[in-house]
Parts: sequence; C-alpha cells; structure tokens
Amino acid sequence: MSTLTNAITPVDRTGTAPEAAHGRVELAFARDGACTVLSRQHAVTPLHVQGVLGRRGPDDPCVEVAVLNVAGGMVAGDLLEQTITAGPGAAVRVLTVGATRLYRATGDAVARVRTTLRVDEDAHLEYLPDEIIPYAGALYESDTMLDLAPRGHAIVSEVVGPGRLHRGEVFAYRRLILRVRADRAGIPLLRDTLVLEPALWPPRAGPILGPYTHLATLYAFGLTHKEGAILAADLHALLEDSAIHGGATVGYEGTVVLRAVGHSAYTLLQTVRAAAALCRWKILCSHVTMARGTHMTIDEVNALDRAGFVAALGAVFEGPPWIVERAWEDRPFADVTRLHERLCAVMYGAPEDRRVALIRAHPDLVGRAALAGTLSPESTGEQSSAGLDRLSPQEIDRFTRLNQAYHDAFGFPFVICVRENKKEGILNGFDARLGNTREQEIATALGEVAKIARLRLQDRIGPAVARMQGG
Repeated sequence: MSTLTNAITPVDRTGTAPEAAHGRVELAFARDGACTVLSRQHAVTPLHVQGVLGRRGPDDPCVEVAVLNVAGGMVAGDLLEQTITAGPGAAVRVLTVGATRLYRATGDAVARVRTTLRVDEDAHLEYLPDEIIPYAGALYESDTMLDLAPRGHAIVSEVVGPGRLHRGEVFAYRRLILRVRADRAGIPLLRDTLVLEPALWPPRAGPILGPYTHLATLYAFGLTHKEGAILAADLHALLEDSAIHGGATVGYEGTVVLRAVGHSAYTLLQTVRAAAALCRWKILCSHVTMARGTHMTIDEVNALDRAGFVAALGAVFEGPPWIVERAWEDRPFADVTRLHERLCAVMYGAPEDRRVALIRAHPDLVGRAALAGTLSPESTGEQSSAGLDRLSPQEIDRFTRLNQAYHDAFGFPFVICVRENKKEGILNGFDARLGNTREQEIATALGEVAKIARLRLQDRIGPAVARMQGG
C-alpha cells in the first residue's frame, strides 16, 4: 500500500494591504492494484487540496483531485507553484475549484503560476483548470511544463475570459502570457506561447479576438501522428456541431491542439470538457471511434484472465462490472453472439434489486453529467450519435422535464439505446413509456440495456461481430 503524507503549511497574509504570497502544492499519484491512489500531498496556502474525489463512474479510469486557492484570486507578485506527478499506470484528473481571479497590478509586479506535470510510463494525467478572469490592470504569466515518459498520456486545457463583464471590463487587463512546454523523454513535443496585450493591439486590426470575448485551448498528448490526425478531425467536427468557432490541428508526434473562441466561459468550458472526454476516449479506448471499434478477436477474449476480461469488457454495462465478472466463468464462447447471450442471461438472472441498480447506473439523457461533459466515453459517443449534444435551450428544458417525470414515476432513469434512435424517437419513447407500469418499464429498460451491450461489444471485438445483424 502507498503511504499518504499530507502537510499544509499556513502563510500569514494579514495586514492593511494584500501581500504577495508563495503558494505551493505537490501531488504524487501511484498505481495500487487496480486503483490509483494519492501517495503524496503537500500544500502551502493559499493553495489547498480538497482531497481525492474518486472516479466519476466505472467507465472513467481517472481519480479526481480538486485544488483550491483559498484566497479567491491572485494579487501582483503572487507566485503559485504546482507539481503533479502521475506514477506508472496511474490515471489522474486535476481540476480547480472556481475561476482564478487576477487582481489589478501595482507597478510592474506580475502574478505568476508555474505548473509542472510529470507523467510516467502507461500513466494518464489530465489538468483541466477553470476559467482565468483578469481584472482591469492585471499582469499575469503562466508556465505549464509537461514531462512525458514513453507511453505516457496527458490532456491539458486553459480558458481565458476578458475580465469582469458585469462591470464593463472587457480586455482592460494589461498583459497575459500563457506558455505551454511539453517534452517526451527529453525530446520537445510542443512549445506554445500566447501573449495578450489589449492596449498594444492596433485599433485598425479590430477587437483582439474579433467579435468574441473568451478563448480556450486544449492539448492532447500520447497518440501516433495518424491517430492524432483522426482526433483533430473529430474535434473539429465537435466544434462545428457545437456551433463553436475554432479548430484543431495535429503536430509533432501526434500532439493535438484545439483552440476555440466564444461569447461565454460556460459555453467554452462545456466544449473543453466534451473535447477532453473525446480525447480521453481516443487515448484510453484503443484510439478509434465507436463506429469502427474492433481490436480483439473472440479467441483473444476467451484467453483473458478474469482481470483482463473485466478490463476489456467491463464498460459494456454501466455500473460495477458484476455481469462481466460472472460471465468470465463460462468461457470459452463460440462467438460474440454466444458471449452477448451469456452476459444477458447473467443480467436477467440477477435479483430484481440488482437489475434495478443496473438501470439506475445509467445517466439521464441530456442530464447534468452530459451538460458538464463528464459522461463516460461510451455514453458521450452514444448521446452524440443521436444529436443530444446539439440541442437548443428549449429542447434541453424539455428533456429535463421528461427525465424528472420519468424518475418520479418509476424511480430510475429513462434508458433507451440512443444509437438506434434519433432525438424525435427518443422523445416519443418518453411519451409512450410513461404510461407503463413499473414492472413493464423494468423489462423494457433491461431490453434496451441488452441492445446497448450488444453495440458496445461490437466496438470491442473483431471482425466476427461486424457481421452480426442488428437486433
């Protein structure tokens, strides 16, 4: 087992005027069996770690940790240093609690953030901070340094606002400099520097971001050049579907960079989270789209030990992988059809409370997890295939009301195989099924779960399943 050390050292910032602070946080994560654990934590205020938040679901390999700046923002001269290490095989997502506010600078003093990210072999690290809000007169520099080992993966993002819009502050800050450097085994992968100085922007050139106010950037590391090119194309399509102005490109060693502009931090943050989920799916789930899938043969599946079988197929069903664990005992399977039949037999043979728990493990359609971009890769792709990530506010409101009505009626979420339906068919399904009894809906929902499982098997198992007929 790993040993956790947790040290928090306070800094006195009392006095009549804000004093520059030197905050630090050091986080190290290690693989412990099938889990990622926080093995070291050290924080100096104003930075504070809110602990390991756990995984968002059984299909998400990352544990989450949130870092909080208890001061609420940064004054001129502040220096915040973060060092985050993902040990071999660890999977980590680091977030921040709330936006980073940058207060007005006095003189030429600059507020600085230095973030060092280290990713060992077979590790995955995501650093997805919240928005930066620069107040009028702010000076700010950010340096993010990423050190990747071979087979290490990382996703990094940043979102920058124009200032305090409610006070009419639009690009009233003095200067922002955002630098990102990434190396793999000492070889440079990326050098990216963004300098925003609104006062020096030529008036004849128009607004610094054109008609837009917010800027977002996302970086993904760990793909081959071919895989990166596919991901860049998919990210570009995601932006188009979301009506976000921007683009994505692939660079050296498959590094992918997405840059987008918009009119609100909320919209861009949702887009960045959806893009990060897509990147995670590409990196961790064999780098293919759901429609292409197919990397293992049935013989390879049959040869897996219990742990490997669960790792390969656990996400076929939502929730804990008890169905897959039980089905492993019945290997070998003649073909994928027999495998699917056995999985469904385990599901239908379980006690009712366990079957209902399986239904409850499914996310709401267009629910809070979908809107926050935190669905599993499977659910993200499935809801996107039905156009549920491209709804108007009125349509989102309708789904919200139907979800609540269904929950009130049956006590579990509405489950439907969205990859076999479009938006209109799903809405009609709500209307038709709300008149059922609870027993009828349990049976109907499990039938939809079986359809979802069949399609997810097609995504994972080779050419034989590609010849299966839809059910």
